[in-house]
Amino acid sequence: HVRSRRQRQMCIRDSVILSLIISYSPFIKKILLQTFTLDEVIFLEHLFFTIPLVLYMVYMVFFTKEKLGFIKKLSVNHICYIVLMTITSIIGGFLYYFLINHMPMTKVAPILSPLIIIFTVLIGIGIFKEKLYTHEIIGIILIIIGIYITKSTICKNIF
Repeated sequence: HVRSRRQRQMCIRDSVILSLIISYSPFIKKILLQTFTLDEVIFLEHLFFTIPLVLYMVYMVFFTKEKLGFIKKLSVNHICYIVLMTITSIIGGFLYYFLINHMPMTKVAPILSPLIIIFTVLIGIGIFKEKLYTHEIIGIILIIIGIYITKSTICKNIF
């Protein structure tokens, strides 16, 4: 019981930290978009993401026993999933940058974040056969009501 309470507290703490990081990131991108083009910001973001990744891969190859052995486990299905993940990330990234470049974040986030929750639940149910409980259904209904209220009062000029 103590361990599960501690795990819940850590989960809440980590969720708050992650939410703050994710919430702050679009504003940083919006600031960069005042100086750089959309393509340049995307390039710079991925460049600065790639450098530590390459360093980590060099570390894995030269200083660990694993030596990227996990690559041998890749099947055709895995590669298809990776390609799909990459394509959806690229399309989603461009759409996201377009939204934050052309609209105020305080108008995009109140609509985008709840829709992500709803679509995640629908995909989980439809594709991965996950179960949906009563309290989750109530939460989704409240999210839809919140989106309607937000859209009708705050974002009427956008949509």
